[in-house]
Amino acid sequence: MFERWHVVRSKLGTLGAVIISGRYTREYGSVLDKAYLYVALAKVMQKHGFLNVCVAGEDTPTPVYARLDAINLDEVVSFVDGDLREVLESETAKGFDSSKPLWRVLVLKDGHVLFSFHHAIGDGQSGMAFHQSLLEALNDADHSSLSSTITTTVSTPSEIQLLPPIEKAVDLSVPLFHLLYRILQMLLPGPLTYGHYAWTGYPSPLEAKLAGRTRLLYYNPEAAHRIVQVCRAHKTSLTPLLHTLATLIMSEQLAEDPSTAGKYSYLASTIPVSLRSVANAPTDAMCNYVSTLSAFSPLIQRTPSQAEEKSWLREFPWKTASELTQTLRRQQTESLKTVGMLKYVSDYEGFLKGKLGKKREVTFEVSNVGRFVGSTASGRARWRLDNVYFSQSNPSTGGAIHINVAGDPAGGIGISVTWGEGAIDDAFGETFFAGFKDGLEEVIHHDIP
Repeated sequence: MFERWHVVRSKLGTLGAVIISGRYTREYGSVLDKAYLYVALAKVMQKHGFLNVCVAGEDTPTPVYARLDAINLDEVVSFVDGDLREVLESETAKGFDSSKPLWRVLVLKDGHVLFSFHHAIGDGQSGMAFHQSLLEALNDADHSSLSSTITTTVSTPSEIQLLPPIEKAVDLSVPLFHLLYRILQMLLPGPLTYGHYAWTGYPSPLEAKLAGRTRLLYYNPEAAHRIVQVCRAHKTSLTPLLHTLATLIMSEQLAEDPSTAGKYSYLASTIPVSLRSVANAPTDAMCNYVSTLSAFSPLIQRTPSQAEEKSWLREFPWKTASELTQTLRRQQTESLKTVGMLKYVSDYEGFLKGKLGKKREVTFEVSNVGRFVGSTASGRARWRLDNVYFSQSNPSTGGAIHINVAGDPAGGIGISVTWGEGAIDDAFGETFFAGFKDGLEEVIHHDIP
């Protein structure tokens, strides 16, 4: 069900690549070249079945996975020049040929490796699982015996193991009351819904597009630890902090713009919720086990300040962030019915096309794939991974702004802020990003009560 949903989105051009990137470094300045990478990738492909399949019957109502006999790594791996941000921005706007492997690897000269994949073979945490496997494979390999002849074609396993789809892993039954409530929401006239009063950027384009803007923030382990400490002191966690900060910044942006001031009451948001724990799925597996929490957050009004220096933490609504933390903890079970609603969409293509050219349903999304979970292999010359980022593209029918979060093995945090071309004015996006960066800097230097 979920995989078919993503196949249709990709086919229509409303969904680009999902990317988890990170920087690989090694003692003594070793460079991640073909000799190292291809040997490691061959091992990673043995572990993750979804790396060995394509999609057959993309244009039919029932597409299926088909095993590929072999994969030529030269066709899925590229060594590229360029700045990480620019490469991420370009790569997220690319789709996939469903008849070929549903993933790509891009390697930058500074050691950054981008794992770019079709959403049909995994959620955001699946990208983290790939890098966990790649790091372990690099550290376990006996590089002293590397051959000068590089094997580029890898035969796939004769039997591929895939985790079951979400509807086979957990109970996705939808309570009758919830189903009736959702139907009622669709039948109500606009002025009787929260969405009517929510600012969600510009309408979706008439024709699907994937281009967007990407901005990056990275916090080293010390700064990241400080942010987490401040969150704990205020009885909240990272995702609710970022959500509340984003709501605050956008609220002030809208209030300061004469074209939007006083015209809206809410911001519509989504937060993906991992279902791996309820599905008993391991963290190092590739799968699509995720749902979403949707919310309409009231615009935040603050008392005007006479201070010369602007502060985002002045009168910061920590209680709102704390309450969202509690809500998210309940969503691991309560959000099952949300993804279960897909069962009642009989025509995915028609449903998605119906969103084009209309008001967006979502203002922003905060997606956190969590901290990096994995062991570090022993060895005299050990590869290390840091500077991890999560990025994705859904600008046509998704939220106007995406805030994507990922942790790295050392404890650092990478954040990508993206917005679709035409979803908002670039000036709005740049101002939001600047405020978001300033707000997190304040958190790092915030006195813990």
